[in-house]
Parts: sequence; C-alpha cells; structure tokens
Amino acid sequence: MQVFESAKSLWSAILQQFRWDSHSLKRNMDELEVLFSVFLAIWVAHCLNVENIGWAAFSGYMVLRSHIVDTCIRGTLRILGTLAGALLACWIELHISKTLWLNSLVLAFFSAFSLYFAMTSRYGYAWLFFGLTFAMVIIDGLMYPFVDMSQFAKTRSIEVIAGTLACMVVSLFFSYIVRPRFSLTANRTGLAEIAKFAGYRKLTLIHTAQAALAIAVVPFLIQFFSVDLLTQTAITILAVLMIPLPGLNNKKLVSTRNLYRLFGCLLGAALAFILLPLGGLNYICAALVIALGIIIGRHIENSGQAFAYVGTQLSLVYIVVMVPDQLNLLSMENGWIRLAGIVLGIILIELTRLVFMPLQHFLAEQK
Repeated sequence: MQVFESAKSLWSAILQQFRWDSHSLKRNMDELEVLFSVFLAIWVAHCLNVENIGWAAFSGYMVLRSHIVDTCIRGTLRILGTLAGALLACWIELHISKTLWLNSLVLAFFSAFSLYFAMTSRYGYAWLFFGLTFAMVIIDGLMYPFVDMSQFAKTRSIEVIAGTLACMVVSLFFSYIVRPRFSLTANRTGLAEIAKFAGYRKLTLIHTAQAALAIAVVPFLIQFFSVDLLTQTAITILAVLMIPLPGLNNKKLVSTRNLYRLFGCLLGAALAFILLPLGGLNYICAALVIALGIIIGRHIENSGQAFAYVGTQLSLVYIVVMVPDQLNLLSMENGWIRLAGIVLGIILIELTRLVFMPLQHFLAEQK
C-alpha cells in the first residue's frame, strides 16, 4: 500500500513538470541538444556497422552535459572504463574455467571492487563502467562458453566509443555555435570532490559486499534466463547501489532508487508500447517517435527534482525498444527483457539488504 501511494505521488509530481510554466529556453535547448547527440550516435553506429545500435545511442544520451568540458570528461571516463573492463574480462575468460562457482566469485569480487572506487573516487564514472562492462563480458561468456568473448568486448567498446564521440561533437557545436546565439551559458562542474566522512570506509565495504552477494547469484540463473535479461540484472545491481557516500546514512535511498528505476522503466515501456506501431511505418515516423520519447525522458531528468532518475530510465528503456539495429526488427521484446532484468535486479538487491541490514545498523550506531 505504501509503495502504491509513493508511486501515485511520484506520478503526480512528474505530471507537474509538463505544465507550461515548467519550460524554459535553457531546458528546451538541452533537450534539443540530446536529440542531436542520440541521432548522430545512431548514424555513426550504422556507418560503422556495429552489432548493437542501441548501445551507441545510450552513450549519446548519457554522456551529454551542458558544458563541453564536462561532456568530454564524462565521455573519456566512460570510454576508459569500458575498455579496461572489457580487456580484463577477456583476459580472465582465457585463464579460468567456465565453472559457475569460479565465475561467480570473480564476478562478485570485481563488481564490489569497481563499486567501491565508483563511490569513493573522483573518477567514479570510469570505475562504474569498468564494473558494468566486466560483468557483461563475464555473463556473456558463461552463456556462450565456446565463443571468443574478445569479439563481444570489441564491438561493445566500439559502440560506446562511437556514441561518446558523436556526443562530444554535438556538445562542441552547441557550446560554441548554438548556445551563444541565445545568450545561454553553462556552468562547468568538472570532477567533483567526494564528500567523505569518518567511518565511510567500513560502511562502503559493507555496501559493496551487498552488491557482491547480489551479483554473485546471477551466474547461477543462466539456465533459467536469457543473457540479455541477466545483463540487465547485473547493470541494475551496480547502477542502483552506486550512491553518493552521504547516502550510506540514508536507509531509504536504495529503495527509493529502486522505485525510481522501476517506475521510469515502466513509463518508458508503456510509452514505447503505445508508439511502436507508428515507429514501424517508415524512417520519418521512426525518427519523430524516437525524438518524442527522448524529449519526455530528458524533460523529467532535467527537472532538478529528486525523481530526475525516473527520466533517465524512461529514456533508456525507450531507446532499447525504439532504436533497433534495423527498422524491420522493431519489437517490444527488448523492452520487456530490460524490464524483467530490472525487476530481478531489484529483488536481488532487496533480498541481500535483509542480510546486511543488521550490520549496517550496528555500524551506524557505533559512529
């Protein structure tokens, strides 16, 4: 009942963002910029003939920031993290057996390792993508034990690089040509310092141990679920549990992020389901439909409210569905898979929280 009331309040707050007085030139310009970034990423990915166009579109969406310097920093960290995670996973795949227990331990250790530094380092975005890419390659290797994972790692890296570079080009264009014409300026944030506090190491280790336990279960589910679903499960675990250090003292933060992630995914899937028939008519309709969903998601994300994460998730699941490798492959299947993977990830997070909650409470009382 409490979850239902929270979802109802959240929906009402989101609707308020689409009132006329919530729009501004700066906000609308950012939405236009992210559209250019995503479409250029899609075009570049098609030119390079990559296997997964959606991953390039993801990067085109996620890397973009208002200031060109912030975009370049974020893009560089994303690329470096992806390359490092892919290379390490491929090397490990060559030197360990395909047993579930061993892969589970390796996956748990490096996921916790990356999450710890993602939360405590100024270069946290690179550490996050190190862990995400590492998990994807390991899980894919378990599903296809006789396939060379270097090809998967290579194509995923190319997709991320293509989307990121496209995003940087668009950010450069808007920063020096478009925004000055409208007298719009952007604040540069750079690499922010991490707000650390006494005893943060212990709390962070417990928090990352929770992630390790949750993600260690994933390899044992290979026989029950598809690789795409389990990849989304691993991504959900790492993405939701990557919280600001002060958030370790907030008992409700992870549950709130779970709610936002699930709610955004549901909204994106529902919107994609409604607009899917129009997107399949022709390329012009497909482009218009993609643009509509991305603008809606970005508008929520730019609200400046606590629920901005809903907009991010709406956009990402919408891109999963509406940006196929070929227009004739347009289907809701990818959206349902992402939704199912997120639900499974949330379940694993909440179950492991029950294990670690007493210890977290004890450490909090000791401070």
